[in-house]
Amino acid sequence: MSKERNLELLAMDHGALEALTLLWQRTHGLVQDGDPGPKTRRSIRTVAGAYNGEPGPLAVVVLEVARSELGNGEIGGDNLGPCVAKYQGVDDTGKPLGSWCAGFVGWCIEEACSDLGMVCPVQRISWARSLFSRVRRAGMSVDKPIPGDIVLFERGDPGGSSHIGIVEDLTLETLHTIEGNVGRPPAKVKRCRHHLSSDRILGFARLP
Repeated sequence: MSKERNLELLAMDHGALEALTLLWQRTHGLVQDGDPGPKTRRSIRTVAGAYNGEPGPLAVVVLEVARSELGNGEIGGDNLGPCVAKYQGVDDTGKPLGSWCAGFVGWCIEEACSDLGMVCPVQRISWARSLFSRVRRAGMSVDKPIPGDIVLFERGDPGGSSHIGIVEDLTLETLHTIEGNVGRPPAKVKRCRHHLSSDRILGFARLP
């Protein structure tokens, strides 16, 4: 094969690699420069680890952030206080948006991404089902949870309001979670336990 043909094939391979890299970066919340640098390679390793049932760097840091917030929450009444405002965000009138259990999970993801220096793949929203769907689209659905996964619950009647939390551990059939907006006002960020077979658990999603 001629030298010119070798160079032509090499250029084609480089072009294909750049196109695949751009596609990966675009679909995983990374800077789209076509360069498979350290952050892109780490993202690929993270997703590979997720398929192998191992928490990736983002999930690990999300859990660290969540643990650092244990005991924080409402002050002065239902949905009140600086922590709730931080997690949940407020509208133009200062009124909290949506459910702060979802705001808390979304805030933990954003903080973890900031700590890792990566673009956040999940836009925060203070509605549990919507946030869960965004995590699932950015990552994937899973049947057996591992630390750092996101879990969606039903609060009451089927099809009614939802609740969301972060998986901390799984021991035998007991799911250990960290959740915001737990308990009567003033609700807090707390550790919770659930039986894995509970019909209140709607599903699990794994971060990319």
